[in-house]
Amino acid sequence: MLLARHINEDTEEGSKLYRLLRFFVASHLADVDDVLIDNYMQALMQNNIALIVKTILSYKPAERLDVPDYDKVSATLIAA
Repeated sequence: MLLARHINEDTEEGSKLYRLLRFFVASHLADVDDVLIDNYMQALMQNNIALIVKTILSYKPAERLDVPDYDKVSATLIAA
């Protein structure tokens, strides 16, 4: 979100800030296409909160997920 604070409509798509934020967004929305990522970036640049929220809600579940057993997860990671 710190990156999103520094981006606005005047930010060029080839700038380091834009590319870094786009990489971050793309890594968190990994299962979606480039069009949605570009639309999300435009919403960030235009400070379009409604589109940002709609995008996140369409990608992230609105219900609470089960918390994994971290002891099993850490044991598996250590064994790997």
